[in-house]
Amino acid sequence: MTTRRHFMSQTAAAASVMSFPLIAGAQAKTVNVGVLHPVTGALAYSGQQCRLGALMAIEDINKAGGIKSLGGAKIEALLGDAQSSPQAGTAEIEKMNEAGVSAVVGAFASAICLATTQAAAKYNLPHVVDVGVADQIVERGLKNTFRFGPGYKKCAEVAVANLHVLNTAAGKPARSVMIIHEESLFGTGTANLLAKELPGYGYDVKEVIKHANPTRDFNNIAFASSKSTLTSLFLRITTTSTPCWCAPCSSKKSHPKPSTRFWAARHLATNSSKSFLKPPTASSIATTGSTPATSVPWN
Repeated sequence: MTTRRHFMSQTAAAASVMSFPLIAGAQAKTVNVGVLHPVTGALAYSGQQCRLGALMAIEDINKAGGIKSLGGAKIEALLGDAQSSPQAGTAEIEKMNEAGVSAVVGAFASAICLATTQAAAKYNLPHVVDVGVADQIVERGLKNTFRFGPGYKKCAEVAVANLHVLNTAAGKPARSVMIIHEESLFGTGTANLLAKELPGYGYDVKEVIKHANPTRDFNNIAFASSKSTLTSLFLRITTTSTPCWCAPCSSKKSHPKPSTRFWAARHLATNSSKSFLKPPTASSIATTGSTPATSVPWN
């Protein structure tokens, strides 16, 4: 009897041990993804918004059953702070690689993304760029780098095309342009592209003015702008707000209410070329003035 009991207990134990790998194998593996954004520093507001969006997407995917192709594997975010600098972003990539993440998504600013994608390439770590529009990011031949939307070359082309439609619909009040941009990879690159595109539509680029980022005092720039003629158009390019195209005031005493002479154009940056590349038509613009497209911030 003792022998039989011993045999049965040993058999049951062996059976449980042998079945454990099968049970464990049936459970979906968690996929760790690095979520890297500048959540502190000058770009903190935009970085926090990007982080929130990434976490919302992860939550939605997990609630919907996880990654179907991986047997319902859930995504777990490993958060990183690029501290609004390329150097800090690179350091976070090193930490994430050590932690064994499967991929990284981020890191908002073009300058940061340029550094983090290069750092990730050393480990062949997939890096999905969420916002950074500098074309250099995806034109270096890095096989680990991907981007959700188009670069600033395409953004500039579509922006100027849309701008021309709006200006034409308003009776072409603007004929010359002043471009104001932040001094960054994004700001300088976009300003250069706009300055190149605008003359092709008949606009005279009078001046290109750069400013530090962040900048709290725009008095000097405002003074320079006030000396422009009434046919000037002002384009401001910054990471903290989208470009604003504003036809000149008809009165120097007070700024008129928004009309066809005022447009805050915020352009669609998605991976849908059909929706992004189609500019608005003159008939689609209300005479009271309207935004030509849904928007997300450029960077």
